[in-house]
Amino acid sequence: MTEKQVIVIHGIFHSGTNILKSLIGDHSDVHNVIGETDKLPKINWQRQKSSNYIIFKTPYVQNENKYPKNYKLISIVRNPFFVYSSLLKRFNRNIPKDVNLFNEYKKLKTLTRTQIIKYEDLFEENFLSNLFSSIGLKWDNSILSKKHKIFDNVRKKEYGKHREHNIFRENQINEKFENKNDITKIELTSKDIEYINLHKNFWGIYYPDTQNLEKKIQKNE
Repeated sequence: MTEKQVIVIHGIFHSGTNILKSLIGDHSDVHNVIGETDKLPKINWQRQKSSNYIIFKTPYVQNENKYPKNYKLISIVRNPFFVYSSLLKRFNRNIPKDVNLFNEYKKLKTLTRTQIIKYEDLFEENFLSNLFSSIGLKWDNSILSKKHKIFDNVRKKEYGKHREHNIFRENQINEKFENKNDITKIELTSKDIEYINLHKNFWGIYYPDTQNLEKKIQKNE
């Protein structure tokens, strides 16, 4: 009998957590918990007899100690220049204090048993196949053409002022599967770039060489 496995996706906002969860969650052997929660969901394996895996997503980078040691933890990072630009657009350059991008990168340093992957790697040849294999699943290209869900209709209605943005996010992950790091859509000032680089000790391990990107951004400024 295959050992039952719980997969937790936790990571940095606007970095691909939803698409990663959807890709894994749409496998035929995985039960996808729609929505997100920072609490441990109650799992009734008797009701999930057809699935050997359950996956759920939690906001932010989480403390690993809150999860049983047999849980599979996966976190995802993305180039901070694209993420910070996206957040500035999302909140009209008034990012809430509780959406602290660089504090999330800082928390990554505390992780010891989480598999950390890069958003950009999702689109590299054989990466998804190898990722699924590391989980114990067989990759199937048909997953890319499935209709992914982030929220159910009730949650969309309950989110009030965020409803429009949540619908946008769900539509976005159902667009063509491709790297969305589009340099022409970055909107950063020189001060924004300076601010991002002030925190390079947190994200530089994942993106050590950003000089060419910064020059392109400044050229388009």
